[in-house]
Amino acid sequence: DHLDRHGDMSAYRLAKQRIFNGAQYAVVNQDNPLTWPFQAGPGIVSFSANPPTDSNWGLVWQGAELMLMQGQTSWVSASELKMAGQHNYTNALAALAMGQALALDAFAMVEALKAFTGLPHRSETVACINGVTWINDSKGTNVGATLAAIEGLGATLTGRLIWLAGGVGKGADFSPLVVPLARCARLALLFGADSDRISDAVAAHVPVQQVNDLTQAMEAAFSQAEPGDCVLLSPACASLDQFPNYQVRGDAFRHWVESSAARVSL
Repeated sequence: DHLDRHGDMSAYRLAKQRIFNGAQYAVVNQDNPLTWPFQAGPGIVSFSANPPTDSNWGLVWQGAELMLMQGQTSWVSASELKMAGQHNYTNALAALAMGQALALDAFAMVEALKAFTGLPHRSETVACINGVTWINDSKGTNVGATLAAIEGLGATLTGRLIWLAGGVGKGADFSPLVVPLARCARLALLFGADSDRISDAVAAHVPVQQVNDLTQAMEAAFSQAEPGDCVLLSPACASLDQFPNYQVRGDAFRHWVESSAARVSL
């Protein structure tokens, strides 16, 4: 998103490296070497979506449970967290690593993670209806953010993903979404100004249904989702063709889902 300001990725990385100036400790993403400091030091600890090495942090399947671990030590099960998706579990690992570096109490950190529901419109779990989880990621206004949501949720599903997307694509290349969608999606429900462009990018790899607006997309998802599935609003686009902003778009999703959940429970 910011290459218009920085010129290229090397300049962007150089600017971001300034965050390490004067740092005693650095918590880095083991799976993304471009984010590591240029010079390694003794205060560097890493987190990963894979099993951890040494005393670093990672995710490990123990039977049917996905565990957040440091080395060989289990801290908390992903099933105990109110946030959904592997990307949020790695965020939690980073938070634990930073808290440990600050000598925060381990029990208090875990209890805080269990209580944290996430932020509105950012992979926000709204409801589970008839075994189907509905997630509001309206903040996913570009391909990178949506890619993180699809990969993060797809890695944890027992069923399939139903993806709700569309809006103003700002000339984006939607092709990076093809591989994770092909792996985990049951259906892509597309709406808005650039629904044709998204369809052109992904239709050869995942079933696509184009609708007029978000409401029609939610209605179609409700009728076609199966238990174990996840309905994900992560549009990969700005909202300004049909909504004032992404918050209003996410609120519309949440209100519809909550109303549907209330009708089902009657």
